[in-house]
Parts: sequence; C-alpha cells; structure tokens
Amino acid sequence: MRNSLPSGPTRLSIIASLVLFAAVTQLLAQDEWTPGIQDLYRLDRLAVLRDSTKVASLSSYDRTGGNDDGFSGRYSFVRKEPGGLVLADLEGPGVIYRLHTPTPSDDTLEFYFDGEQTPRIQVKYRDLFMGRHPAFPRPLVGFGAGGFYSYVPLPYEKSCKVFLKAERTQFYQLNYATYPKGTTIRSFRAEPSAEQQRHLEKAVKLVSLTGKDISEYVVPAGGKVETLAAKVTLEPGKAATLLDVDRPGRVVGIRLTPADALAGKGRDIVLRAFWDGDAEPAIAVPAGDFFGYAWGEPATKSLMVGTSGGVNYCYFPMPFDRS
Repeated sequence: MRNSLPSGPTRLSIIASLVLFAAVTQLLAQDEWTPGIQDLYRLDRLAVLRDSTKVASLSSYDRTGGNDDGFSGRYSFVRKEPGGLVLADLEGPGVIYRLHTPTPSDDTLEFYFDGEQTPRIQVKYRDLFMGRHPAFPRPLVGFGAGGFYSYVPLPYEKSCKVFLKAERTQFYQLNYATYPKGTTIRSFRAEPSAEQQRHLEKAVKLVSLTGKDISEYVVPAGGKVETLAAKVTLEPGKAATLLDVDRPGRVVGIRLTPADALAGKGRDIVLRAFWDGDAEPAIAVPAGDFFGYAWGEPATKSLMVGTSGGVNYCYFPMPFDRS
C-alpha cells in the first residue's frame, strides 16, 4: 500500500498504525455455515464468494419512474388483502436481512412463516425499530440518518409474508436473499433456542463496537494476526510504502493517523494497493474518500470504515494469494 502526494509545497507526516495481516488462506473451506444471524458477526466470511444466491429488494419506489416514491402510498405494498397491506410475500429458502422506513406508524406489523395462518411475529411497526420487542434488540435496530432500520435477519425455510394492518403506509425498503433449494435454513423462532440466542448476543456485541478495533472478527478461526506499524513522511510528488508483504493472507484492519492529515478539499493524498504483483492497483482513491470523508472532512463512523477519535479505520477483509 502506498500513499502519494502530487507536486506541491506541502509536507505531511502520516502514521499508519495497526495494519493487521492475517497469515491464513483456506481456513474457511470446511466451515459449517447457515445463512442468517451469523452473517451479522462473521466478518471473516465477507471475503467468501456466495454461489447461486439471489439478492433483491422490495420498496415503495414509483413504478412509472416518477417521484411518487411512497408519498401517496400508491406503490407502498405488493398487494392488498382484507385488513391491510402485504409488504412482502417471499418464497424460500431465504433470509430478510434489512427493513427500513422513514415513516413508521403505530399500526401492527405481522410476519407469517412457512404458510402458517397465525403470525409468528406481531409488533407495532414503530416499536420494531425502538428495541421494544425481544427479537429486535438495539443496536441491531434503531433510527438515524433519515430513517428507522432493522438488521435482524429473519430466515424462512419455505416462505415469509410481511403484513401491515393498515389502510395506507408510505416509504419502505425490504432487502432479502434467496438461496438454492436444499440450503439448510431454519425458520425464525419467536422464542430463540440457546444457539440462536448465543448468535444474537455475539451480533449485538459486535455492532456495539462501532468505531473501535474489530480486527479479531475479520480473522478466520486459527488465523495468525501480525500488527505492522509504519511512520512515514510524504514529500511532494513522492510515494511512501505503508505495507509490503510476500506471503499469502489478508489485510484485516487498517488504522491511519492523524485524521487531520487527510482533511481539505484538495484530496491530493492518494491511497493505492497492489495485490499479487499486479502492475495496476486494485485500490486507487483519494485517501480521505477511502475512509468516508465528505467535503474535505471526516464524515463517517460505521462498523467497517470511518473515523473515530482522530483515527481513520477500515476493517473490510482484503485477501491476497501471494503478496
């Protein structure tokens, strides 16, 4: 990884700390895996390709291409049924991974699994996002940045219908994944098993660590982590190397300080990363942009990437075969 500064009079000192390297390759090959709640905390699997998975969304977008994206409620449902609106009617095996709305109400939201006639989940639409239902704990649910959200996975073996007992609703988004027939998925249980509860607690713990070092979650079991620190001074028009290794592995975390060194509208510090001896960089971006800066200032604080306490960080796994 190299930082470069175009020609100019400015000299900047940058410390790259906790550049973490996991010397591990095929440790996931025999991993037991069931889609659902584990997706929230098994960050080591973000680098694993997913075969034959359909990822899709249902939302209140204007089907005509206009701007009536939920304002009138005309497109805010899949169909109407007696007593309310069907927001989704999905065939499994699959998992609902996200619910979002800026306009929740006190109407009742119901979830029907596998063709059942009685809803397995029944909760006020607004309460689902407030942490008032035991199946939807904070911080996996909440509100901010223009809307109310839930990232609690809702798996279903055969089907899932989401029904809102209301005559009208406005904006909503629902993201889901459909898996190949025969995929082992156990439908959501209103009373979680001990195993499900353990997974849920791990997810809650991880999401609560936003802005902190979460590199341990990005390393597969058995992986060895090395911390490589570098302190460099950028001279105009020259590059400085932050990390250079000749072994297979993955970058599991980057922490770079001071954050102020990347500030400013010039965006003239460029971060590049080259994998496996490639001549062209796989990453070539203004360094501030890489960490979520906006208008020349730190603007992001998320679980995987952002700025916190004057430190820029990124925990997306970056695997490589040779170097």
